[in-house]
Amino acid sequence: MQQHDLFEIVLHTFAELANLHTAAAAAAERAWSVLDKHDTADLHCVPCGDQHRGCVPRDRPVVNPATFTVDWHGQRCSLGPTILFKLIHRLARRPGCYVTYDMLMADVWGQRCSNTTIRSAVKRLRRALCDAGMPELTAAIRGRRECYGVFLDDNGS
Repeated sequence: MQQHDLFEIVLHTFAELANLHTAAAAAAERAWSVLDKHDTADLHCVPCGDQHRGCVPRDRPVVNPATFTVDWHGQRCSLGPTILFKLIHRLARRPGCYVTYDMLMADVWGQRCSNTTIRSAVKRLRRALCDAGMPELTAAIRGRRECYGVFLDDNGS
């Protein structure tokens, strides 16, 4: 087989992988959308070995991907199209559940990164939310082992 033929096969294979990845990402987003619409469902939250029933609070932050903002109790935090926005968007997707570092790396960074990178981003996110007048939401972002989550009580604080 000639080098040119091998090159074409490799390019075709990568194109197939890209299409599969796109389809899988779209399916995952559809699944999250369905779960978000049914946020009162009795769901298990498995990351970090913890399980919580009924872990989705009635009052949760509104994360707007169109404006890259977070609204919480009459306050707004504009984060722009940044890692911090991706991070709060991912954490707020399932309030009351821990998200592992590996899941954050995949969903937020899209690649492997150091644990220090994740902790630093969480620290910057907390600072941005606090500066925007959201100290309760800042305090609700909690870490445990190699996980983070947004934990709100039924009153939203």
